[in-house]
Amino acid sequence: MKLFAFLSVGFLIAAAAIYLWPKPKLVEGAPVREFIIELIETESHPITENTKSAQVKMIRLRLHHAKITNEVLPVPDTHQILIRLNEADPAAHDEVRKLITHPRILTFHLVHPDSERLVDAVVAGEEFVAGYKVVELNHLDEDGAISSTENLLITRHPDMDGSTIKSADGEFIIGQGVMLILNFNKEGTQKFFELTRDNVGSRIAIVIDKKVLTAPTVMLPIASGRANISGMASEAEAQTLASALGSPLQHRMKLLKEHTTK
Repeated sequence: MKLFAFLSVGFLIAAAAIYLWPKPKLVEGAPVREFIIELIETESHPITENTKSAQVKMIRLRLHHAKITNEVLPVPDTHQILIRLNEADPAAHDEVRKLITHPRILTFHLVHPDSERLVDAVVAGEEFVAGYKVVELNHLDEDGAISSTENLLITRHPDMDGSTIKSADGEFIIGQGVMLILNFNKEGTQKFFELTRDNVGSRIAIVIDKKVLTAPTVMLPIASGRANISGMASEAEAQTLASALGSPLQHRMKLLKEHTTK
């Protein structure tokens, strides 16, 4: 009992130390690299103070996971965010540029029921299907190399996004290959159930940063709040995506200005 009490107290002290341990800060007076970015508003993703605050929080979290000392600040009365890093860390600068250009935003799009019949005519400019766009899906072989390519006609605006992801992981599953595993929160579980329930027999394209990973056919409604996604070339790629999707961003971004200041 005494040993258990000792271990419990030790655990609490260690947990408190981790929580209270000072986070790395930018060195006062040292040169700083500043990135001014702007959130991109779309019809399906209007920018509000809440979504802007959430974007700031998730950017901080992603940079923290990447072990990058940073300051991320909202710019008042704008759709802009300021990111400040140590000037002497060019690798961190590259990570921020990647974050801006490839934010790892996940979206789900329904594939048109007549995609196979219509898509070639749409590509040739002979047909126009309102509310849909053409995307390319690369099918991979067991080694992660492209084995074939397919054009798909998918909804122009997402039918669901990744903002309700609670956690994500990437791993190799025997018999299934490399998988990206998503777990939704309560809201996302309900949305994903409704999306799959209402579209049994249809295909759903799973897109990250405009790249289609896969487009499976919905066989049954999925009520578990869990989605297993194929289409990654390697387990490392799946884990990288999982790390980003675990801190979901709602808005795409563009770089307005990058400069050094003191």
